[in-house]
Amino acid sequence: MTNLTRHRYLWIVLLAFLVACGKQTVALPTETLVPTVVSPTPTSTVEIMFITVTPSPLPPQPTIALFTPEQEVLKSVIQSYFEIRYLAFNTLQLDGFSDLVSNEPDAKVFLDAELGKLAVEIKHKRMNNLRYAYYKYFLNFRNIAIDASVQMATVSVVEDNEVIYELSMELTPEEPIVSRHANLEHTIILREEEGQWKIVSDYYNDYLWRMLRQTEKSTDEITDEMLKSIKAGSLPTQAMKVVITPEPDQLERWMEYENALAKKLMPLSPSEKVLCEWNLSGRSDQEVYVWAVCMSIFSVVNTGLPYHAEMPAVIHIGADGAIQSVEIPGIHYAADIRRMFPPDAQERYFEGLIHFQELTDHLRWRREHPEEPPLIVLSTTPTP
Repeated sequence: MTNLTRHRYLWIVLLAFLVACGKQTVALPTETLVPTVVSPTPTSTVEIMFITVTPSPLPPQPTIALFTPEQEVLKSVIQSYFEIRYLAFNTLQLDGFSDLVSNEPDAKVFLDAELGKLAVEIKHKRMNNLRYAYYKYFLNFRNIAIDASVQMATVSVVEDNEVIYELSMELTPEEPIVSRHANLEHTIILREEEGQWKIVSDYYNDYLWRMLRQTEKSTDEITDEMLKSIKAGSLPTQAMKVVITPEPDQLERWMEYENALAKKLMPLSPSEKVLCEWNLSGRSDQEVYVWAVCMSIFSVVNTGLPYHAEMPAVIHIGADGAIQSVEIPGIHYAADIRRMFPPDAQERYFEGLIHFQELTDHLRWRREHPEEPPLIVLSTTPTP
């Protein structure tokens, strides 16, 4: 046996020994030819056979979202922007967004429209005692894209919040209702100007923006109309005004309506332990549009506050008047609202807010008096 043949033979024996002992020190390719050696006998020659060994695939590695320092700066600017917005609903004052918004003409179009819209909201909260006595918001940054060639950035962020209104604190300080809104999508454009990132626009489509985009009235005209309605006596502390009279069969089936809303709005709670109130926003032959508030008879552990959910909903009914299903907006909240509700039902958003405290007050009463029907059953005719 030549020296070259002898060296090859020794290497083959060594590799076979390491594979057999499970002490492989070299990473194998996806398919590796591993030699299996048949020891020679005095009457035989060396035979080498090859078998294919396929290693087990590695488990998938988790994807970790890493934000660059530049993206962290963008997040900080947007965080400050939202803090100003929420603080304005707490103080009911809005002086502007400081230096967070660009001074360029394209940003001024956004700024004027946004300040007008926020002025309507602040006016509405003042009139109806809906100041944020407590608030907490959550920002889920979905995507941050930076175009260095034009020094622009596009940020996709989803806003959730928890709010306690001042009216709730005054009426029931020992048990205020925590209102929650979720999945409001924002697309925010920013531009780097003189070394600082400035907001150019913020596109989102909540109820009020939907209303404002459908009307030809200015924000000043809307606030004036709101003020006139309050002076005329349309205060939220008065008896609830049912805009649309329920059909008789709906009133007869109120327990069926309540049970269906309870299952949809609070699916994790037993429906027989959930009470619901709802305000009609519109109806068609096979659909009833409502603003619903549901509350569990149980309280949240360690807080004493009731489990609670509020949501616009569409109740689908059959030809016999029986409920077929209940539909609520999903993660694409604004788009779902446009798809699910006709324009006139969408425009009744403020009515749902104005009557919110009345509905929750009646729910509290019904927690102690479960035999009491929903307020809509007691108010079957419009109040003059």
